[in-house]
Amino acid sequence: MYEVANHREALADLISFVATKNPLDSRFIKLLHADLLDHIREDKGAFKTQQNAILGATIDVAKPSEVPFLIDQWLENYNWQLKSIEDDFIFEAIARSHIEFEKIHPFSDGNGRVGRMLIDYGTLKQFGTLAVITIEQRNEYIGYLQDNNIDGLASLLEKSVAYELNREQAFVATEGAELSHKEDKKKGPTRGR
Repeated sequence: MYEVANHREALADLISFVATKNPLDSRFIKLLHADLLDHIREDKGAFKTQQNAILGATIDVAKPSEVPFLIDQWLENYNWQLKSIEDDFIFEAIARSHIEFEKIHPFSDGNGRVGRMLIDYGTLKQFGTLAVITIEQRNEYIGYLQDNNIDGLASLLEKSVAYELNREQAFVATEGAELSHKEDKKKGPTRGR
């Protein structure tokens, strides 16, 4: 129950933050974490203080003492990539950054949720839309993370963004047609000469 409301709050904060055009920073990442884990974890919005692991994976994650430095490095790199990399390579940059964030695993819980929000930060900045990973794509997504498969994840993100952009265009076209039809009704029937 809280997870849906929390996700809505985090998404609203994400959209507002992207609109500011400010570079991503650790305060905002902690805010996303606090939003996503509100009413769920007492340590919401705080980096981990004890060692953790990714369940079911063999990836070594950062020690708590390493997190602030590694996040600062990650932020510098991600912000630079989003500002500097050409469109042809941006999905690889976002995928690489996501996998690196998950390897840092800076929070005691909720790293995947925050990490996917950070994917959306990149796709909103670059394309004005989200990269939605559907429930049907979950295993594929997890496989790419576990295998450190940047190209596979980049392809999944590119397909997702293309799908979302097409959905948005179809919605706008449908809304435009409905508005036009409503305007025609207001004008009344047209008469021949």
